[in-house]
Amino acid sequence: MTWKFLADQEREKIARKTPYVVEGLALHEQAVRELNPRDDWKGLTEEERQAVRDAMPLPFYVKNLYAAIEAKLKEKNT
Repeated sequence: MTWKFLADQEREKIARKTPYVVEGLALHEQAVRELNPRDDWKGLTEEERQAVRDAMPLPFYVKNLYAAIEAKLKEKNT
């Protein structure tokens, strides 16, 4: 299966739906799931999301955080 990533523009739309980055992570993961449907989907745990956030340099752009989350989801689902 070829992994499909969201475009930066789509990531920014998700980021604007909520005032807090953390709340946008679930919306982001849902959008990624819709692009990459499968029966055995493996999402990220809160600990895995926190590890990605902790690894981001400060200040970070939300689209870069979401791209890093997508990379981790791809790793778990391929």
